[in-house]
Amino acid sequence: MTPFFMKVWIMKKIFSALAVPAFVFLSLFASCSGGAGLSTYKFDFPVIDISDADADVSSVKTESRRLPSEPVQGKVKLYVEELLLGPESERLQPLFSLDSSVDFCFVRNESGKDVLYLGLSESSVYNLPPNADIQNRIAILRENIRKNFKNIEKIVLFIGDNFVNE
Repeated sequence: MTPFFMKVWIMKKIFSALAVPAFVFLSLFASCSGGAGLSTYKFDFPVIDISDADADVSSVKTESRRLPSEPVQGKVKLYVEELLLGPESERLQPLFSLDSSVDFCFVRNESGKDVLYLGLSESSVYNLPPNADIQNRIAILRENIRKNFKNIEKIVLFIGDNFVNE
């Protein structure tokens, strides 16, 4: 091997030895730096209880997700859409059917109080487990929204054009 090719070979070895640690360091630095324009939100989902097939929701677990700070569709709507997508963990259940969608979502200030008007598609209540307690799942939905958006004092919920009492 000529001296020139020996130098090239040595440089390749040095580069490959340093490239992987540098990449790992930079990716860790980027993930720890908080990510520009992202906010952390909490999502509660029902735990799948394998021991009791007739039980619907015995407990809930919380997942954290990082979402854009200034989404085009609005923070609340993005949050609800993410909530409808379901959990990331396999041990948790989605609140509603996976083909659910948000028909409308907006916040109005009424008498000094922020009121959320939320309309979910009619398909939200289809394809749920036979033992699913819809009222319990709606309560978890409301609690999720209240935990993440402290300014919202009242939630007016519609599922498939039907008003849902609190």
